[in-house]
Amino acid sequence: MIMKYKKVINVIVSGFGAAGATFLLQVFLSHKLSIDQFGIYSAATSILTILGPFASVGISGLFLREACVHIDKETKYWSIALKCLGITVLLSFIVSQFLFAKYNLNLIESLALASYYFPLSLQYLGVALAQSRNDFLKVSLTQVLLPSLRLILVLVSFFYPADLKTILLLLVLSHAISFVFLFASINKVLSFGYIRVKQDFSEVLKFFKQSCYYSLNGSINVAQIQLSTIVAIFYFGTIGAGLYSSATTLLTACYILPNMIFGTYFLPKYHKLSNDPSSKTLLIKHSFVAFLSGIVFAIAVVICTKYLIGIIYPKAFMKSSDILNILSFSLPFRFFSTALGASLLSAHSIRQKVFASFTAIALQVLFIVVIPKNGIVSLAYSFLFSEIMTSVFYYFIFMGHIRKLSLKTTVSI
Repeated sequence: MIMKYKKVINVIVSGFGAAGATFLLQVFLSHKLSIDQFGIYSAATSILTILGPFASVGISGLFLREACVHIDKETKYWSIALKCLGITVLLSFIVSQFLFAKYNLNLIESLALASYYFPLSLQYLGVALAQSRNDFLKVSLTQVLLPSLRLILVLVSFFYPADLKTILLLLVLSHAISFVFLFASINKVLSFGYIRVKQDFSEVLKFFKQSCYYSLNGSINVAQIQLSTIVAIFYFGTIGAGLYSSATTLLTACYILPNMIFGTYFLPKYHKLSNDPSSKTLLIKHSFVAFLSGIVFAIAVVICTKYLIGIIYPKAFMKSSDILNILSFSLPFRFFSTALGASLLSAHSIRQKVFASFTAIALQVLFIVVIPKNGIVSLAYSFLFSEIMTSVFYYFIFMGHIRKLSLKTTVSI
């Protein structure tokens, strides 16, 4: 029985390892830095995590789809993906420099933060390549390398006084080491030399346009989480951003299970499913199981919130327990939309997903503007509202897709 589920167990364990390393890094920095510096770091990394999917998720996601559907054209799409990846990483790097200027970061600090895009892009691409080949051991190793090295090198500062600038320099070193290892690992499987293979400009442009929908959907989904941290620094200062970030760090730790199961393990399998409406009923069952799991997680978080905050963070962060209590009610809806969203893979569906996610985040922004007078908890309410709307939109998109498939089947008969 254990051997039967060995692959999914490997993916989940590595997912917990990667997310655990990220979580521990945040906790360590909350103790190491002043609450003001931690607030600046949290807001800046929120920008990184929003632009990160734009830099690489769209390219790697579309490559995975094409590699699974058109197995004989893997090298062609690999060549195109590498060309597009260079463009998106460079754009994200440049845009982030302008955004970091708002936080009074100097050029060296801004460049240090943005160096994260380079190993991150290879991580996403390496995971997609391993997924396309059902090599889940490679998936596990690839996704845990970068966050683990970031944590290990920053922990070196435990032995001496360190400010934000020192921490960022240690992170740059971890990014450089990760990049070298990931590049070498991926190159052994499928050469980066394919980037030199000539492709029609129209094919590259078509791939790039399609990948933008994946990128936008990924960035918007992350923005729903990170937007409030960015807004908090303007409404409630760096301390407010630090408090909100500490709550969202614990919340996102709960996302590991659905992300690993549906976004990593089942995703290539969903790509290979037929368009038979009967096969889609399995997907809706997965989604409702995920919803019920989210309820269990939400109850556990509400019960343990004050204990967790008190154990993990310094006393100055205790106020974040009120924020986390509200955020925890979003977990069933996030679990549901993660499972259902993984099955919305067609070109038409991904456009609808982007529109739905954009609408949800627009409503979140409107919510923030309308009720800031209720304090920092208003940001948590806006996020909860956004998560509910996203899950509702995804459900209607999925059911509309099922109806179209059923109609096509009836007509063909």
